[in-house]
Amino acid sequence: MNLRLYSQAYSSSDNAFGIDAAFGALVDFDYWFDCSCHSARRDQMKIQSLLSHLSGGYMLPLISYNPWTDIKDNGASFSLVVSAIEEYGFIGVKIYPPMGFFAYGNSNTPVKTKYARPDLTQLDAKLAQLFDWCTKNNVPVMAHTNASLGRDTASDSFGGVRGWSALLARYAGQPSSPLVNLGHFGGDIAEMGSQWPTDFAKLMAKAPNNRLYGDLAYWSAARECLLQGSPLCTDLRNRLKSAESAYPGLRDRLMYGSDWVMLSQEQDWKIFPQEIALATSNDTTLTPEGLFYRNALECFGLTRTGFQHDRIIARLGLAPEEVPAWLNQ
Repeated sequence: MNLRLYSQAYSSSDNAFGIDAAFGALVDFDYWFDCSCHSARRDQMKIQSLLSHLSGGYMLPLISYNPWTDIKDNGASFSLVVSAIEEYGFIGVKIYPPMGFFAYGNSNTPVKTKYARPDLTQLDAKLAQLFDWCTKNNVPVMAHTNASLGRDTASDSFGGVRGWSALLARYAGQPSSPLVNLGHFGGDIAEMGSQWPTDFAKLMAKAPNNRLYGDLAYWSAARECLLQGSPLCTDLRNRLKSAESAYPGLRDRLMYGSDWVMLSQEQDWKIFPQEIALATSNDTTLTPEGLFYRNALECFGLTRTGFQHDRIIARLGLAPEEVPAWLNQ
């Protein structure tokens, strides 16, 4: 029902913005939030894969990974990631650092949290295993990188630049480094006084091989840009302009995102793409072609020469004439 509602509103209705495809990301909250699990993660993976197949590739899924869960399950979560990518047509991995971990460097970066964190050395080993495998196999990792929704206030900091700097340092001098989509790109408002978009842009500027991307998922202050002189809109645009000043190549790294779970609760969710387009059209170098199309295809390897293009088409079982136009350009 969610997928149908999304596609009708954004793709097929007379007033649709014209979105050609959606990437659906699962999230593992089993550790720290301890959500009641109504179905096994493997079953969730299978149903996402089936929905992707039935949609003809309109929806392409990302599998969840939580290193704490992997520790508790003796590696079962990492095995699920490998299975999802190699057998079920998933195009990436989704991690959620506010669940109590930096992307890397936890053992060297003590954070006092309300809830105890187990062996930090083992935690880093799990994250290293994930990023090493994803790097070797050209699998993108999407991560929550906003200062929000942690188990406690201290946990909000885990999505910040510190852990990503430590991760890139681990790959310094190596032939390749992790391919990462920094989800929410630091956020549209200054949580905890942060200027995370600028911090992430600086990280992009020095990242090897241009393998860091970001998205504007749920930059909800964009709706304020419909109002003349809105302070929230001004703040949003200033955050983008500051990030562009730190990294002029940002126009080739930033992409649209929705965060459907959050956005669908907003009354005016149907016009969010238009609001983002308006918010980014003033005093930025971002272009609709890059923001809404090219950058996402390049990040996830779905251009015609991309590293995932042929694998996904084969998984979907599409004949040449059945390949969606957006995936065949």
